[in-house]
Amino acid sequence: QEFWSDCREQMAPQLANEIGADQQLLGAFLTWLGFDFALIEGPDLTLAHRFLRTRAGDLSTGERLWIERMSDSTLRLFEITDVRLDQGLSLTDLVSGERLEVTERAATRQLSRWDVLAVRVIEGPGGTLELEGYPYQFPRQAAASVRAEIVRGRKAAARRGGPWSDVGFAKSLGAELHHRWLDLVVNPPIPRVVTSEGDEMVFTTVVFEVTDEARVDAAVAHHPDLDSDGDGIAWVERTEGMPRILGSVTRKPGRLVLNTQSAERAVRGRALLEAAVGTAVRYRLTTSQGLEQALAEAEDRGPTRRREPEIPAEVQQQIVGEFLERHYRGWVDEPVPALGGRTPRHAARLKTIRPRVIELLKDLENGMTRERAAGRPAIDLHWLWAELGLSDFTR
Repeated sequence: QEFWSDCREQMAPQLANEIGADQQLLGAFLTWLGFDFALIEGPDLTLAHRFLRTRAGDLSTGERLWIERMSDSTLRLFEITDVRLDQGLSLTDLVSGERLEVTERAATRQLSRWDVLAVRVIEGPGGTLELEGYPYQFPRQAAASVRAEIVRGRKAAARRGGPWSDVGFAKSLGAELHHRWLDLVVNPPIPRVVTSEGDEMVFTTVVFEVTDEARVDAAVAHHPDLDSDGDGIAWVERTEGMPRILGSVTRKPGRLVLNTQSAERAVRGRALLEAAVGTAVRYRLTTSQGLEQALAEAEDRGPTRRREPEIPAEVQQQIVGEFLERHYRGWVDEPVPALGGRTPRHAARLKTIRPRVIELLKDLENGMTRERAAGRPAIDLHWLWAELGLSDFTR
């Protein structure tokens, strides 16, 4: 407690106020501040080292050993290759390739095979390796870029020939990993969503005043690009493949309303309707709402009440499970765009493409495991490794 109090005293009041309400963020920050932050007295000197110099005599043997071992530890980027429930984890360091077996209980019920996390590993009281501190779990899709940043940083530091030891350099990455995790997990950017034409998705509404109801109804009913299904009118683009819906048109008393998913489509749709009905309508206004604003408003309204499924959960699992099993049994011999149009079976035999197949299988298996953990229908995809002759790459 005294050590953590010393760490808190080093925090700027503003920073303490910003993260103090979030215990995980506070704990993660204090761990970095106490064991990684280099003091001006020396590049490899931390608050923990200084604390041991002045207070070691007041500590028990176990407390002193823990601080010493934490002082030697660094955040490392791992991939989980095996989860043994209530027993431990098998980890692979994504930078060095080192493989570790750690003793763990609680985390085995929260983590899944192929999860990626930055965490400290230290020797525990019993001599076995254990996870310590606050783990940063990263999206699998971000693992390659995070690893690349670490490798680039290490090479740049080697070229500069700085005063840090290898441990000192590794400790300097703690803050970068922390901020990268904040950007990817805590405050992830809303992805840029575009229409099939490549335009930014913006929910856009065009409103017309109707001056001649009969002319409008006749024009809409006979226009080749407007399909009425009884419930509404779809603006459809005819292509060689499947027809593409570009927007919807709603008839209201005295109003004609066009809804689209981009400003560009709204311009095209307005021109189409004005050409089709002429002076039977008079343009009034256009409104738009970006995706981020729409999501914020949906969040403000709160979650909608979910209807209980009419199909029992066990029946859903059986139906969806059988479908997924058939899908992936056939998937191994179907062209996959992510593999350059090759089938997974063919790509797995090509040395240059095999790493992409392996990453794809990890993503599929990890995602299916998380679906099962969330109580949704899922199947075990571990058999895919043997099916594609890649069992040797699962550890």
